[in-house]
Amino acid sequence: ESTLKSQKANASGAAAELQQLIKAYCLRLNEYDGTRFINGRLDWCEQQRSAISIDPYGKYATQALEEHIAWLEEILEKVKNGTLLSDDGEEEQTDKNKYTAQLLDALDEGDLTAAAEAEKKIEEFESDNLNFDGSGGTGDDTDDNGTEGLIKEIERDVINNLEGDNEEALVDDIKALGVLGSKRLEEIKNLLPADSGQEVAKAIDQAIETAKASDLNSADTGAGSGAQGDTGAGSTTGAGGTGAGTGTDGGAGTANDTGANTQSGTGTESTTGAGGGITDDERGALADRLDDMLGGSFADLPDDDKIAVIVGCMRFGRENNNDKVLDFARELLNEVVEEHNVFVYHQFEADTATRYVSLAAIDRARVWTRYRYVRIGNEVTMTQLLDGSASYSFTIGDNTVTKASGQKEQMQGKAVQQKDEYLRGSQTTKYGYLTEEDAYKYLGDTAEYIDKTEWAVLVTKSIDEKAGKYEGQLRDIF
Repeated sequence: ESTLKSQKANASGAAAELQQLIKAYCLRLNEYDGTRFINGRLDWCEQQRSAISIDPYGKYATQALEEHIAWLEEILEKVKNGTLLSDDGEEEQTDKNKYTAQLLDALDEGDLTAAAEAEKKIEEFESDNLNFDGSGGTGDDTDDNGTEGLIKEIERDVINNLEGDNEEALVDDIKALGVLGSKRLEEIKNLLPADSGQEVAKAIDQAIETAKASDLNSADTGAGSGAQGDTGAGSTTGAGGTGAGTGTDGGAGTANDTGANTQSGTGTESTTGAGGGITDDERGALADRLDDMLGGSFADLPDDDKIAVIVGCMRFGRENNNDKVLDFARELLNEVVEEHNVFVYHQFEADTATRYVSLAAIDRARVWTRYRYVRIGNEVTMTQLLDGSASYSFTIGDNTVTKASGQKEQMQGKAVQQKDEYLRGSQTTKYGYLTEEDAYKYLGDTAEYIDKTEWAVLVTKSIDEKAGKYEGQLRDIF
């Protein structure tokens, strides 16, 4: 029974994510189009009733569907009477809406500098308008935005899943809370069931220490803001951890494949074919040089810094024809694959001449990318976590992108898909990919393909900058 309730909670969580998308979309429609859109969603929900199986979980699936329908009916009334922009009679937050509009316009135009400035203004506005309980706006947790809203979302997921059977996802979420500086980690530790696994217990202790370190560093470095929300979470090395959110498979027909960072790997796919040309002595010498360069151990770095080191080593090795450094970089990759690093994904196999970026990897690394992956049928939508203010929809097999404004553009390549078991353990769901050029234009991320392996890594703007720094340091020591 507890498992069924946990599954129902996951379905409701997926519905909540979908509801954020629906609300953000309706804010851009007039009354007629908004009413028509919501009525269409209600019709679709009614069609899902027949798809619910008659089994023990059926009643919970039906309950989740009914809750979503009730929410849609409430939104429909707000669309009709023009009160969607305010909640519980509160005045519309004019300044925040203005900054959000600026952010949307900047992202639509590809102006990442202006987008970063607009996001900073929104964060400052939220900081200046906190309630006594630390939440923004009306105090409704479900409408919190930015880092605080993300922390609360993950905290809810963790607490709801403490007695679930997906330990990997729970560990990932706990690590993410440490990176983000959650204040409730001690409370969550006290809620852990007596039969919790060692990995969970270890993760919560490490997360508590990470959060404390983040607090100590925040006075010097602040939160930081990248063009796509690559915030450093108050850390001198950038945000660490292994990804945020839990992502479920929707349930009750509310959404399909929302979030792609739950089961992050099988633990059996770590072999990269690397290391054949490097001796133990050479490996040890390179490791010592790397530790000196980093001022500590590679193993102790946060996830994004590990990727930056690998990318820096790959670029240096290629540029200088240094096979030893390239082999060493592949061995470092072995380590992060074993750790189920959220930036890692499989290269797109059907077109090896073109670099592709995995949209699911962008979702798994949403602490840094600030974009969430939602797929319904053949349509994949990447929605910015910040108020759902920017979204881009791609159709598998097509080269058209639809922006949140409704404007359509032609991409350089088509959106494609392939299975990637690394992203979801033994599951074989197909995930969307974009060419590197298109991914950078719309989402700000690129890829680094690791030579002589099946792997690629996601490169955010902040990782790219750090990789450049590490590459420069390698020139100094070789």
